[in-house]
Amino acid sequence: MNSFYLITEDGLLQRANLSTISNATEVLRHVAKSDPIVAYNYPAINCHTKLSDKRMVIARKLDSVNLHTYFAPITLPSGESRIHPVFYDNGMAIKQNRKFTPPPGHEIWFFMSFDLGRTSFDEPSPSTDGIYMCWHIPHDNIYRPPFSNTYPDGRICMGNNWNGTILDFFEDDSYSPMAAFEKAVDWFMESECNGDLRPSQAPIPLCLWNPVTEEQDYSGFARPRDTMSVVSCHIFEKFFSENRL
Repeated sequence: MNSFYLITEDGLLQRANLSTISNATEVLRHVAKSDPIVAYNYPAINCHTKLSDKRMVIARKLDSVNLHTYFAPITLPSGESRIHPVFYDNGMAIKQNRKFTPPPGHEIWFFMSFDLGRTSFDEPSPSTDGIYMCWHIPHDNIYRPPFSNTYPDGRICMGNNWNGTILDFFEDDSYSPMAAFEKAVDWFMESECNGDLRPSQAPIPLCLWNPVTEEQDYSGFARPRDTMSVVSCHIFEKFFSENRL
């Protein structure tokens, strides 16, 4: 009995068995070729899915990101004191867990891409060919997030214990791309930020907290084009242009 993945009304991608279709993968690819990009938006779970004949992409706009890392004091050019992540122990830093929320008009997106050309939907299950994150400013540009654990092209370093085959986490009967996506989001949120991929520091760091009020300070985002690195990645560019987000 063959199997493939269907998108249910609640937005969950689940494995379905078919006894009347000989090759479920070819059916999906035929549908994708007739409509090159099939996009779905599920507000209830804040998730977007896209299907082409070669790739499935699942994306979510994150309300915030947990930063498990080292934080240190800094004095701004204005003379004000702030706290910012340095992502390594510089002798003045302490390890904390802070939730970072982007400023109004800015978005943090988490992506997981599945390669449909390398494997099939039948056997074995599709493999992920990348986990990405980007900083999106509508009508402006796509930037590298100001966090560690991200490469210049937006790919996320998930750590040595993460295995991109996904099947390490799910048995065949319970596997679904959406479940793998949720696992990846949780893994990233719970992981500590490393110091190897920390972003270059702008004159005014982007992630700032007032040590007295504990409120975030967004002054570093006044001119994003001067302080953030533009990311060029086919995953991001096609997603935002075709979804007009």
